[in-house]
Amino acid sequence: MRWLSKALTTRDGRLSWLPRGVVLLMAVSALNVVAGFLREAVIANHLGTSAQLEAFVVAHTVPQVLANQIARISVAVLLPLYIGYVQSNKMDHASELWRRWCRLVAVVFLGLCFLLGVGATPLIAFLGPGLSPEGSAAAVGYLRLLLPYVYLMALASSYRVILDAYRRFASFAVARTVISCCVIGACFLLASRLGVSSLAIGHVLGGASVIVVVWLRTRQFRPKRGATGSRPDVTLPIAAAAIMLADSVAQQVSVIIDRGFASTLPEGSVAALNYAHTINAIPAAVVSTAVAT
Repeated sequence: MRWLSKALTTRDGRLSWLPRGVVLLMAVSALNVVAGFLREAVIANHLGTSAQLEAFVVAHTVPQVLANQIARISVAVLLPLYIGYVQSNKMDHASELWRRWCRLVAVVFLGLCFLLGVGATPLIAFLGPGLSPEGSAAAVGYLRLLLPYVYLMALASSYRVILDAYRRFASFAVARTVISCCVIGACFLLASRLGVSSLAIGHVLGGASVIVVVWLRTRQFRPKRGATGSRPDVTLPIAAAAIMLADSVAQQVSVIIDRGFASTLPEGSVAALNYAHTINAIPAAVVSTAVAT
């Protein structure tokens, strides 16, 4: 344990604590994990490992990947440029950069959600080849129900850039807890009448709640547009965003393969695999968010 002692002490021998921001993010990450674990426990209690739940898990694959990755892409490609303009006191540039990114995300994801809705049937056939005809039809419906959630989270990702630029990391990090709480509430209130559809409703309500939270938290930090109007020298990092999107999708191939393979196994395999994955991700989730940020 000598290496740990050196890491936590300064040269004069005094105890050096971790930065407050890291401790706060670790606490938020732990809260996210607890809320996620409770969410899965509530889902298991109400819906078990039914065929309908399997259909939802398969339908949830693409929306979850998109919702997670757009936030990471926004921070990775836009945040350095945004901070550079803010630190140089070029608030007109920062404002135009952020507004253009918001418009781009809104248009791109509106079109993407439309394409996912139209092509839901072949997409589900690819993601869950082992689903029964009834299960595939249910998964198509669940995917379409989840599209507003994808769009709302994509819009919220733009606000994360502002929050991270001003070191308000926890404001967006708590989004998972908000979504988990909405899913838990929807499951308790609606599962008896709507079944698995209540989970999709909970996700949409969670996405709407996240939008409200980040909008309120960024009011004092959002850049104001100056009198000079649009800045032609402000360009969006579209190429970098496209590369990161391709890389992010490639990293999720294993999840797609796992669920596709599990759909060919006996009923309950997809749901059981999803529960196991949630539990397995708990140790890494607590530390990774704080350290990465």
